[in-house]
Amino acid sequence: MPALDLGGVYGSGYCGYGFRLGYSWRDYLLFEGEYSHYLDVHESHTQSLFLAGIRAGLRKRRLGAFVKLQPGMIRAVKSYYLHYPDFTKFKFALSAGGVAETHLTTNLYARFDLGYLIIWYGDATVNFDGGSPLRPGTSLHPHWSIGVGFRL
Repeated sequence: MPALDLGGVYGSGYCGYGFRLGYSWRDYLLFEGEYSHYLDVHESHTQSLFLAGIRAGLRKRRLGAFVKLQPGMIRAVKSYYLHYPDFTKFKFALSAGGVAETHLTTNLYARFDLGYLIIWYGDATVNFDGGSPLRPGTSLHPHWSIGVGFRL
């Protein structure tokens, strides 16, 4: 179960669902791909997140602690309620953070991810009437997930 808060950018994404696929190159280095989908309370905004990258760290007995760095894309869709059209935006995203996991059985483990999602919105747009920029070039958003995985 992932969660993402985009603040006032595209609306607030609360909880979502998703899945990860990974390949363990070594016990301490893994390659992972992730897809997550988020909805706000009113389902007027949705975000889809596609990430792929590395996770590196230590694993001792039943516990593991890792850092991860995953570039990717975020797709945001804003649906207006009545007669306004929908719009979709794709933006570059980078997920950076940590992962803690514990084995429940030989092949089953619980995992907790915590970090930030950095979204690049392009060049900053300047407000020429003396105000602050209309939108930043990049922004940080808290990003976390908890789930159960299966390892062969």
